[in-house]
This record gives sequence, structure tokens and C-alpha cells, in this order.
Amino acid sequence: MRAGRIVCVLVVTVMSRALSADVLPWSSLPPAQPSPFQDPRICQWQQTEYCFSYDRTSIIGPDRWDLVCDTSPCFGGSSQSPVIINPKRVDYFCDRYHRLGYHPGHVINGLLENDGYYPNIAGDLTSAVLQGVPGYSDCSFLLDSLHIHVGRDGARHGEEHRVRGKRYDGEMHLVNTREGGNGSGSVAGLAVVAVFLSTRYGQHSPELDAILNRVSQIQDYTGGQVCPERPCTRNMKRRMFNRMANQRACPHYASGFGNCGGLNVTFQPDLLLPRSRDFYYYYGSLTTPTLSESVLWQVMKEPLKITRKQLAHIRAMETLYPGIYIGDNGNLRPTQPLRGRRILANCCHSNY
Repeated sequence: MRAGRIVCVLVVTVMSRALSADVLPWSSLPPAQPSPFQDPRICQWQQTEYCFSYDRTSIIGPDRWDLVCDTSPCFGGSSQSPVIINPKRVDYFCDRYHRLGYHPGHVINGLLENDGYYPNIAGDLTSAVLQGVPGYSDCSFLLDSLHIHVGRDGARHGEEHRVRGKRYDGEMHLVNTREGGNGSGSVAGLAVVAVFLSTRYGQHSPELDAILNRVSQIQDYTGGQVCPERPCTRNMKRRMFNRMANQRACPHYASGFGNCGGLNVTFQPDLLLPRSRDFYYYYGSLTTPTLSESVLWQVMKEPLKITRKQLAHIRAMETLYPGIYIGDNGNLRPTQPLRGRRILANCCHSNY
């Protein structure tokens, strides 16, 4: 805990398969709830990055991520992400005093790198504090990293979350860790803000442009060992064990958070969000292994506009699989069923 910072007082209980949290009196926004069918499945925080693939035909592709080390306990849970948002079935609220975002004018330094899966910004970003998470307005969520998802070359969609009737070319995730929690290893340990990216509509963000215009300088993957396309043997079904027994258990790679070189970037996190702070929100999971159901999702309603050249540079990035580029398979997880969860929105403009 940083000196001088008050850690939020949070009471979280899982009773009757629901998540409960104190809400500040001035906030009319109810907290997001996990699926009523099953308590959130929490998977341990990973100290090493295990290999997984976005190739749907791979033994460790999205449909078989249960074969990725430490992921099987959370695979198939009832509060998985991403999801499809049907605007006509969202519960709408309007709290004009509930501003989601970072302190305006606050500048931080990060490291832009190719981590083998995404363009990623990491480093010591924790001085940026996300405020306004529904149900957790008295908590501090500290910025941990941000990365971008896109579809494969020629794909109609490039976003992970889907909004019925809308198409986007990408989705940026700003990952924030609750102070005093255990990140992905605790219930509501993370708050992730998702921002849709479009080459057709939305507002330009000069702050985002300054970052994306440098992606052409991180095309090569320069991190640790490349990934083998094989599952973690200790999580495999018995019938596969003998065939794979000679392969090294739990293949991993040393990538991200400074292991890939990278470029120093300076930016204001609040300017990476649309001017309109209307957003959908719900309780869900990480969209990469370990798929831990520890995430409070805030999906911004309005997109930011990017250029086709910026999108092409992201797709042209080399992955940690030799000869494979992001554009070959994209880096999107397929959408998951809601399983009884409500999608809510703080929306003070048009509902949809």
C-alpha cells in the first residue's frame, strides 16, 4: 500500500450465488452481479505467462484453453467474457455525477511493446487511478496495463464484446487492479475499461493516435522463447497423457512488462476514453487464460476512431509463434453466454 493513500473499505460476500458490495449513498448505480447459477471461479494469479493460441484449429486454441496451464478450474464457468450486448435488453440508469475515468490532466509514462499477442503498454502505471466503478465508488483501482484486440485480416468484426447492430474494428482494454485486492486472484479484483475502435466512425483521440502511430516500430517480437503449440501436460486428460508425456510440462515464455524491449511513451489515460462517459457494465472474466472470473467490466458506449493504416500495423505485428502474425488469426476470444447475468448501463443520453 502506498503511503498516504486510503485503501477502500470493501465488504464482499458470495451468498445465494450473488456478489454484494456497499454502494455510496450518492450513487444510484447498482453493482454488477455474477451469474446466479454459480459462484465466480477464481484462478490463481500467474507469475509466468503460459502459451495459448488464437488459432481455432490449434490444440491450445480458444476452444481448448482448458489445456493451458492453470486455466482448467475457470474454463467453462458461468461468468465468462466477452459477451454479446443487446441494447434493447440492458437495464439503463442515469447518474450524471458518476464519472468513470482517470484524473484529467494526469500524465504517466509507460512502455509500448509487442508482447507476442498484442500491442501492450506496461510499466509503473499505478499513479493513474480509475474512479467511478459502479458499486465500488469508494475504491481505488490502479492502472496496470493496456492492450488492443483486433480481428484477423478481412474479418467483419475486430472487437471482443459485441453490441447488436454495431461493428467495430478493434477493442482496447485498460486493466486496473483494485488496491488491497489480489488482482485476478480475487473476487472483483480487477476493473477493465473496454473502448471500441473503429475506422469508420467515432471521435479521434490525439492521445491514442500518438501511441498507435508508433506501433510500426514494434512489428518484430523480441521477447523470450517462442511458444510451442502443445498443452500443459499436468492438465491433460489421461487418454492424451502417454502421447504427450515426453513434452515439457507447462510451456511458458518470458514476454511483456519489459521483457520485449519496447518504446517509452507518455500519455494521459483519461484522454484514451471517449468524451461521452456512457458505458455498459457487467460482471465477468479475463478474456485470456486463466479466464479468472474476477473482472468488473465497463464497456464504453462510444468508440474512438483509428485509421486503416494504424489497424494494418497492429495486424502486421509478429506473434511469438514463428511465421504467424496477429492478422493471421486475430487476437479475439469468442463471445460467451450470459448465464443469467444482467447487463446494466450508466447512460444519460440515448439508450441505443
